[in-house]
Amino acid sequence: MSTTPPDKITVQCTCGAKLRVPATAVGKKFKCPKCGGVVAVKKPAAKTPAPAPLGLSDDSGDLLGDLAQHEDEAIASTTAPSADGSTPCPGCGAKLAPDAMLCVACGYDTRKGKRRSAAKALAAPSAAATAAKKAAKTAGNFVIGCTLSAVGALIGAGVWYGISTASGYEIGWIAWGVGVVAGLGMLIGYRDSNSAAGMVAAGMAVLGIVAGKAMVFFWVAIPMLTGNTSDLEQQRDYVQTHITHEIIAADDRIIGEPTDQQWDAAWARAGRDMAHMTPDVIRTRWREYRDASDVSPDAQAEAIATGGNFFSMMFGAMDLLFIGLALVSAYKIAAGLTSDE
Repeated sequence: MSTTPPDKITVQCTCGAKLRVPATAVGKKFKCPKCGGVVAVKKPAAKTPAPAPLGLSDDSGDLLGDLAQHEDEAIASTTAPSADGSTPCPGCGAKLAPDAMLCVACGYDTRKGKRRSAAKALAAPSAAATAAKKAAKTAGNFVIGCTLSAVGALIGAGVWYGISTASGYEIGWIAWGVGVVAGLGMLIGYRDSNSAAGMVAAGMAVLGIVAGKAMVFFWVAIPMLTGNTSDLEQQRDYVQTHITHEIIAADDRIIGEPTDQQWDAAWARAGRDMAHMTPDVIRTRWREYRDASDVSPDAQAEAIATGGNFFSMMFGAMDLLFIGLALVSAYKIAAGLTSDE
């Protein structure tokens, strides 16, 4: 393709003025109208045409179209789902679950269509890791719940023993409180509620009730029945028990075993008779009653402890009622059940 030379060219004086002169003035000199200096007109440098893109011709459009088509076909072949429903990762070709959002092999994010940075890919937890972490936390809380439930039940048993020691009575309804404390311990420690937690809490309530009754039986009931003790209060109870038996034996209105009301009345009368007794008198009466027995106190204590008297003495009808209430309360509190369920 031919080009036509320009009619005028631009030259620049040393003073900075740009002047347009005829193209035929090349090689000539003239004065600058601005500063009067001499300006030599030189032939302008020829422009170098921009090189054509390598490998492209008039058919380059068709070539680019073919390349794009091959690329689309390659992508389609690598992302097609397999028979098990998994799809290859567009980033590395690793298998992805149908609902996978992140490739753990290369960090490709299927939602954003690009790879995550290495730090973000490593920081993103997998579903399995999250589930394992949650399961470990739940198991830890369950152990804490079991521990608090057991501790609460044993504290309830200790309180029960303390009340029995102070009052001289084994109060059955305290078992209900042991069950409530066991259920609350599980609920607070586990921070959740279900049937498994309810059953464990009920089991801990049984543990606390049996422990409380065992303490009352061995440390309160047996010393009271046998007098095998050096504690003044227990010696007083032992003496009062014998005086109560004497009052009942002398009452012609009582035939056979006394009722609870008759026993309580005789016990109260014995207490009034002992109100004037000094500690020395109580210890003297305690020795007299012990020496009057044909069986030694140690033998009596062993016979009571090993003769199956624990269950017959400590688990009456009312005791079983309160124990049942304790188990139900412990289960319902730990299982998250309302009073209507």
